[in-house]
Amino acid sequence: MKNPSDLPTSAVPDLPRRSFLRAGLAAAAGSALARSSAAPATPAGFSFFVVSDTHFTALETAPETLDPEVLAVNGRLIELLNRLPGSALPDSMGGGKVAEPRGVLHLGDMIDSGDKGDGALSVRRQETEWKAYKEHFGLSGRDGKLRFPVYEVHGNHDSVSRTNGVIADLMERNKKRPGIGSVSESGLHYSWDWEGVHFIALGIVVGHNDRDLPKGRYKAYDSLQFLKKDLATQVGDSGRPVIILHHIDLLRYSKPCGPDSERNGEWSACDVAAYHEALRGYQIAAVFHGHLHALRTDRWDGTAKSAKEGGIPVFGSRASAAHGVNRGLFHCSVEGAELVIRELTCLKKEEGWLPGDAAWTNEWKVPLRRGA
Repeated sequence: MKNPSDLPTSAVPDLPRRSFLRAGLAAAAGSALARSSAAPATPAGFSFFVVSDTHFTALETAPETLDPEVLAVNGRLIELLNRLPGSALPDSMGGGKVAEPRGVLHLGDMIDSGDKGDGALSVRRQETEWKAYKEHFGLSGRDGKLRFPVYEVHGNHDSVSRTNGVIADLMERNKKRPGIGSVSESGLHYSWDWEGVHFIALGIVVGHNDRDLPKGRYKAYDSLQFLKKDLATQVGDSGRPVIILHHIDLLRYSKPCGPDSERNGEWSACDVAAYHEALRGYQIAAVFHGHLHALRTDRWDGTAKSAKEGGIPVFGSRASAAHGVNRGLFHCSVEGAELVIRELTCLKKEEGWLPGDAAWTNEWKVPLRRGA
């Protein structure tokens, strides 16, 4: 797949006006046929933003002080998200306006130091970073700088395999998160509905083995069990479309389940296989992940290679505010029977999200359901 940064783009003013369309996943579908023969109603239109890898960073030498560059780019990201609704979409993407979103989905790595251990210095850095994240993103759309509710999962830089301050606070946030319909026994995973579409937030990875983890393996906090129960009780045979979010990318770990595949790596191949099997029979419209700081668009059929046809549409987000030039975000909208994903990317400037440093570069359309 050609890197989208190689595509021609055009600098735009504060609110992007032009774009170059890149086809991708145009015919990608959801998972297997819905269990019900009755055709469910088409969801009412709505939209949401997807961001990832903001990496709020405190200085190693001054743990109460935030990295000024990362803080600034996160501030500009919030300002951009707040002012994008009502701005023009390019004609190449159908024109019209960016719709007011129901919320912002964050794919993890909210902070940077959650994987640095439990030493006093690391904990102070984590506390500084997490405070800044909450001040910027808030929770309800009324308690932070962001004016929309936020729905987040944790990544490896938030916490790897322990209940640190970030994980503990996420469990508390989930008790107050707007519109949540179901929460896991661990308190870390949750689901909700928007206009007939079911969303499931599954944390860093999807799995069940939280004991005797090999080196480098991330703790799943019962996410696979929650996924199975939530799909059965909240979706069942309704045929409603489902959107899933987690932090780690899929295809690298979609290998045959066996002893050799379980020795190391971030995600158990056996858990990934069980995850794919758990989705069978449901209408999975899309999966979103972060982690790679790069755009990925795949059709996941349970193997380590993107399928040419069929498969579940998977979208990996660029970093939205970490160090580097490869930054982006998604604006997603339910339009009739389709989920339309449009990507806004920074041009090649380290500072990120400066006025004129953004362009609409990609659009994908995937059906919310497959078959009748």
